[in-house]
Amino acid sequence: MKKEFITSLKETKVLKDFFRLNNDICSLICVPFYIRSRLSGIIQIYYKDYHLYTEEEIKYLETIAHQTALAIHNTKLIGNSVLLRESHHRIKKQPSIYNKFDFSV
Repeated sequence: MKKEFITSLKETKVLKDFFRLNNDICSLICVPFYIRSRLSGIIQIYYKDYHLYTEEEIKYLETIAHQTALAIHNTKLIGNSVLLRESHHRIKKQPSIYNKFDFSV
């Protein structure tokens, strides 16, 4: 994952607009999280005062983002597993169409 640091609002119009609309925010950090290489969400933390994020804080937030992605992915897998079990159970309960025909020769 590529890290990008923006230290000045002059670098991007989107952030200028964000800070203009949220004038009580002075410092913002955003960390994306990915599931199967697809962007699934962003964790944002902001301060009302100027704050220079340390490498330790950034690593900590990246770890939280990674754990969040894993938890969401595992929850989806569990949901899919439950759906498969329910489908299998329904199929087993249905009378087989093969019982209606006589296949004896």
